[in-house]
Amino acid sequence: MRRGGPRLSFRFSGRFRRRKNSTWVRPIPDPSEVTEGPAALPKQLPRSPADNLHMTLPRPVYEGDVVHIQRRIIDGQLLLRPDPEVLELVRYAVAAAAERCGIVLHSCCVIANHVHLLATDPEGRHPEFTAHMNRTIALGLHRLHDLHGTIWEPGGPSVQRMEGAEAMLEAIGYIHANPIAAGYVHDERLYPGLFGIDERAPLKRSTERIRRPACFGPDSALPEEVELKIETVAQLVEERGAERAANDIALAIRRHREKAQRERAESGLSYLGIKRVLEEKITKRAKRPKRAGFSPTFKGVVGGAIRRASETLRAFRSAYAEALAQLREGVRDVVFPYGTYYLRRYAGVATLPSG
Repeated sequence: MRRGGPRLSFRFSGRFRRRKNSTWVRPIPDPSEVTEGPAALPKQLPRSPADNLHMTLPRPVYEGDVVHIQRRIIDGQLLLRPDPEVLELVRYAVAAAAERCGIVLHSCCVIANHVHLLATDPEGRHPEFTAHMNRTIALGLHRLHDLHGTIWEPGGPSVQRMEGAEAMLEAIGYIHANPIAAGYVHDERLYPGLFGIDERAPLKRSTERIRRPACFGPDSALPEEVELKIETVAQLVEERGAERAANDIALAIRRHREKAQRERAESGLSYLGIKRVLEEKITKRAKRPKRAGFSPTFKGVVGGAIRRASETLRAFRSAYAEALAQLREGVRDVVFPYGTYYLRRYAGVATLPSG
């Protein structure tokens, strides 16, 4: 751990800076730096697709969504190696961001070069949640490892809306099986970087008080103490009832565990074990995973759920493009579709109500 002041220039406006010959990395603008209201709109508008063929398409943010969030470390470095200090940092960052944004946590897995998280977003604020969580983790890693510069892989987090109960169950099982698939341990219950829904009591709620990690120093503006609350996925209980939901969650976790174990056995791959995992150098770079040529916005398992999600996304993007075109033409009272996040939050545009 670094003693004394860090070499990182940091403000909670979301700015990180390297010390020499580097550019600013801005996870998200701070509301205090944005002039809100219609008078500011010309400077706040996203570019049209014709201006940049590689720009990210708009993604809806809906209240009440269950989301699977993933974020990777730059260049696959093992900066999140599950040392006790790192896990303390991540747990604190997740809990602090969840308290701030009203997020309900279900499961989280910290692998050495990335993190998975499943949560319910009652208020439609998960972009703010991920930004705050990632900023806090980045600041802590800078101090723990005496680093400076970019921590997270460019492009932002991967966020998928879970469409339907089956998708939620698959996400829970997938996150829990991650330490096995990564070759760390043969049973995820032995892995210290996994916390969340308990297979033995899937409906149990837990609350843990977590103090601010020492790496932030006594003068930090971060809360001195936060609560890490873990709950089951309420939508599963509402749709299937308590008993069936509990059985289905436990079954999904076991099924994914057995699948990951079987795949490693068939490939002739062994497991590192916790001791060797903790001995890995943080500068080591893991193999880059094969990726699709696009970043999915939702996950569905059942055909009907996939069709509904696809239709919802197409309708949102069509309405958003039409509203944005009007706004660019100077129409100030244009109403954007429900689910519009950035322009509503930072430029004050009007949006349709839910439903």
